[in-house]
Amino acid sequence: NSERRARHRKKLAQVIAEEVRDVKRRLEAAATEAFRSRVKKLQASLAQESTSLRGDLVRAQQENERLRREVQAERRVTAQREVHYTEQELRIRQLSTILAQQQETIDQTRRGLFSPRNRSPSWTARATATTQRANGVEESPAEVERGREPAGGDPVHDDEEFSSQPPRHSVLANGHAPAPLQVEIPQAARGTTLLQTGNTEVFDISSPDSSRGSNRGSVMNHRGE
Repeated sequence: NSERRARHRKKLAQVIAEEVRDVKRRLEAAATEAFRSRVKKLQASLAQESTSLRGDLVRAQQENERLRREVQAERRVTAQREVHYTEQELRIRQLSTILAQQQETIDQTRRGLFSPRNRSPSWTARATATTQRANGVEESPAEVERGREPAGGDPVHDDEEFSSQPPRHSVLANGHAPAPLQVEIPQAARGTTLLQTGNTEVFDISSPDSSRGSNRGSVMNHRGE
């Protein structure tokens, strides 16, 4: 009996060991299959995420390229504007210089022509009379006489003193008489007062009712010249 029990225990132990090994194999297989399933799911998820990331990367690259082109275009426009503004600023400075020079010339001319020491008492009467004649207004004999008679009693000869000859009482510091100042009058503007500003009057002396018969206008200063 003891031998039979020993053999029985030995067989039972073998069966138990075989069952344990079988259970272990089944557990390992199940674990391996579950792990493989999880790995496959993770791979699929990673593939989807990778595809999404690739799409995002492509879109980001396209947006970056678009922004780069816009920046380059804006830089070109900015450079062109800077060149244009530089040219305009240079042009403005040139024009400002020219205007300043012209203003200085005008100021010098006015200081020379309209100096108080060069004024004549008959300037107002002569300027008024000439303007009235140019505008077709008849003068009274007294106005004509006043307009033609300067201080000192010397008669004023039309073209001789008024346009072509310098007045006898107008002498510069160097002893020379100033040159007469004349301007051309367009045909359409004859018979009118062209300009009157401050102490200067530009008028037409070639209207049909004027006895001067000239195609020139004159600039009058304080002496009526």
